Amino acid sequence: MKESNVLSKMLRVASYAKANFEIFFVLSDAFMNPAQKFANVLKENKNFFITSKDAHCIASIIYLWHLFDEKEPKAPSFLRYLKKIENEISRDSYKSLENEYKELYSRAKPLVTIVRHNTVAHFNTEYSEEDILNKINITWIDVRGIFNDSANFAEKLAKETSVSIDSMLKPPDDFLLMNDTEKLLHALNNQLLHKMKV
Repeated sequence: MKESNVLSKMLRVASYAKANFEIFFVLSDAFMNPAQKFANVLKENKNFFITSKDAHCIASIIYLWHLFDEKEPKAPSFLRYLKKIENEISRDSYKSLENEYKELYSRAKPLVTIVRHNTVAHFNTEYSEEDILNKINITWIDVRGIFNDSANFAEKLAKETSVSIDSMLKPPDDFLLMNDTEKLLHALNNQLLHKMKV
């Protein structure tokens, strides 16, 4: 596979990982704060939003796993791309990126191993997602940081080479994605309020 194809897929996977996690994060926050403005919408459409929340969580973990997959030789992973560009950038740049990858991988490893194993690849009925996060001593804010830093690292890798990334899918803007999700909830809330008045 050409280097640009690996890069394109890596950027796409990083984008999907971050996008799915941000949607999951907004929905989780809405469920954890039932007094907030979208409570009626969530209550009225509970089954849909619970299913959506779980689906976005699972998708985000799977996409993140692809970025850190060190076993599959055809995965759109950071390590695979690093190896492809090793001889195209300076030794200092490569070592710096390699060290950054190792640090990021050490933070992401519990998510792509323990969390993935217990919530995605297999389903552990003894532990909730919260139990698993507590077990590995990590918070949802830490998890969000890993997704954000992974998306940023994907863009950084792209910028290190001469491959144009203008036409490639870039990680979404946090604010815009959260805003879009909240706009959807707001629109549904307005519809529900209108329906209740009629």
